[in-house]
Amino acid sequence: MWAERGIKLEKAKDLIEKALKAEPKNAAYLDSLGWVLFKLDQPKDALQYLLKAIELSKEPDATVFDPQTQQWSFVAKMAHGRWYPTLIRLGDGRVLAATGLTEAFNQPHNEPIEIYSPAINKWELHEFFPDFPGLPLYAHLFLLADGRIFF
Repeated sequence: MWAERGIKLEKAKDLIEKALKAEPKNAAYLDSLGWVLFKLDQPKDALQYLLKAIELSKEPDATVFDPQTQQWSFVAKMAHGRWYPTLIRLGDGRVLAATGLTEAFNQPHNEPIEIYSPAINKWELHEFFPDFPGLPLYAHLFLLADGRIFF
């Protein structure tokens, strides 16, 4: 929680490092340390922990939370793992997932987008046109009134 609020980052880092000594292959601890390092403005150091967390994660699962039942459930798998994606709800109820880190060390940044259709529980993979420069890791996307997405 401290890292999310940007407070007590050094203390959070110390506690996570102690936890990692006890469980060095714990993906959640590695992810937490990566996030704290990112918040400490150490993105290169952060990336190695985030990629290791992705490597140790079992599958590229997507989950949905139902506030009525207070339960998480798995939905169809995405083509690639996406850690820290940018998500935006489209006007028709589908969800667009962009950017995020992949599970691949040689291509850590997700270039294509995926669109989830809850009605059929399926993801569609979409590539950008060849000359598109790509989106940054934490892309800020906004749905326009006419259905287009603003970046």
